[in-house]
Order: sequence, then C-alpha cells, then structure tokens
Amino acid sequence: IYGADANNTFAIKSMMVQYSWLLVAISCMITMLMFSYQIRLFERAVNPYFYHITAAMWNIFITMTTVGYGDIFAYTHAGRTIAIFCAFWGVFICSLFIEALKNILTFNFSEKKAFNLLQRLQKKELMRK
Repeated sequence: IYGADANNTFAIKSMMVQYSWLLVAISCMITMLMFSYQIRLFERAVNPYFYHITAAMWNIFITMTTVGYGDIFAYTHAGRTIAIFCAFWGVFICSLFIEALKNILTFNFSEKKAFNLLQRLQKKELMRK
C-alpha cells in the first residue's frame, strides 16, 4: 500500500526499530559464544590461556569492543584470522548498540509536541519573573 518492499531488509529494519535492545543483546551473546568456541578450538593446543572457554570469551569480548589489552592473544594463523573477523564484527555490533540507543532516546511525534510545550511554558514562566 505504501510502496515499501516487504523483503528481508525491511524485516530487519522493523525488528531494529521495535526490538533494538533485544536484537543487540542476542546478537552479542551469539557472536561471543560462536567466536569464543572457534578460537578455543584452534588455540588450546598451543596457548595455555585458551584452555577454558571463559578466557576465550574474555579475549573475544575485548577484541569485539576494540579495547585489545594484549594480555591474551592468538598464536596460530587460524586464531588470528578469527580475531580479525571478530574485530570487524565487533565494530558492527557496537554500531548496532549506538543505533539502539538512538531509537530509545529519539522522541516520537507526540513526545516531541509535549516537550516543545513544556519548553514554551518554561520560557513563559521565566519571562514573568
């Protein structure tokens, strides 16, 4: 009716507008578990820090948030490749987080009208004093 194509992109945009925090949280958790398991598979034989999955999760979280302390890092080429993909995917997840914040903090039409009314009333009150 409105000229919008009902395709996958529209569905993802609709989900991002309606369930932004849920989408970011679920994608972050799935990504952390997936990358942690992968890097642990390749690194645990050569790197004792990756023996436990929690250390791998710490490494992936630090890589995804682009902090990169350097306390735990990958030795193998496969592990480093996973870390590179994880860093790029982390930038995407961080941008989703920022978009979710924007969706929550943006006024809809009625909220914007109410806010403008409050501002006008506050200015009138200041002018009376």
